[in-house]
Amino acid sequence: MVSRVLVWLGVLGVLGGLGGCGKSDGTGPVPEGELVARIAMLSCDSLANCCANANAPLDVAGCKEAYAAELQQGLRMSSSRVTYDANAAGECLDELTASMQCGRLDADRAPACDRVWRGTVPLGKPCDRSLECEPSTFEYVTCSETSSARVCTAMPRASRGSEGEACAYTCPRGGDCDEPAAQLPGPGGEVRALAVCFADDGLYCRSGTCSELVELGGACSDAYACAGSAHCDPLEGLCRALRQDGALCMSDTQCESGNCEGADRPTETTPPRCGSPHVVSPEQCRP
Repeated sequence: MVSRVLVWLGVLGVLGGLGGCGKSDGTGPVPEGELVARIAMLSCDSLANCCANANAPLDVAGCKEAYAAELQQGLRMSSSRVTYDANAAGECLDELTASMQCGRLDADRAPACDRVWRGTVPLGKPCDRSLECEPSTFEYVTCSETSSARVCTAMPRASRGSEGEACAYTCPRGGDCDEPAAQLPGPGGEVRALAVCFADDGLYCRSGTCSELVELGGACSDAYACAGSAHCDPLEGLCRALRQDGALCMSDTQCESGNCEGADRPTETTPPRCGSPHVVSPEQCRP
């Protein structure tokens, strides 16, 4: 699941060109007025380290100023409809620090960021963004369009699927996939909610049914079909071992490092290859 808070602030877009890696001994509570500057500092300082290794120096001061302004713009949109949790903000920063790898943020590894702001708008009342809506333990609440306005609306959460159960999609390893349930009309006109198959449970969604993950060497046609550390080779249609750094690749899922460098910008002279996620290109150092 992609963090709604990170999307709301624009952090995913910001950190998509930033990164680094590191660890924290515990940030502690962070006052609301400091959070934006702390995120910008964390992002740009870590990117600067990677850019230095790539011989592409970063304008750190300019980076911090630009991204702090972008983040602050997200906060201005609906701050009167949310409450702030300083302790969760500290935990969020710690998780972001641990999960950033030179421009690649794993939002699933920063769940505390979803607790920094809590919506206060009750169900049925007008809203601008889903984060403004008061959350529910048992339902997924979102800001949805109606015939007259956008209002906070409750939807059933997706259930965790069992083998043989009808499904909507696969939740990859380590994901929480806390999203609204997809719905499908039944043969009698009733509506049924589709489950989510969790790779952590040894399942994936195959042709609409939760099925066991495929072992190494088995036939596959889905990126999430393979068990363990194997990947589904799209050319062979078989589960193969992950590729080492330097091997040709087409997607991040094929690489042991989790990074197929150049897959988003392949050229005839420089084909994509598996490589370290701690490497940036000169273009990423010019935000």
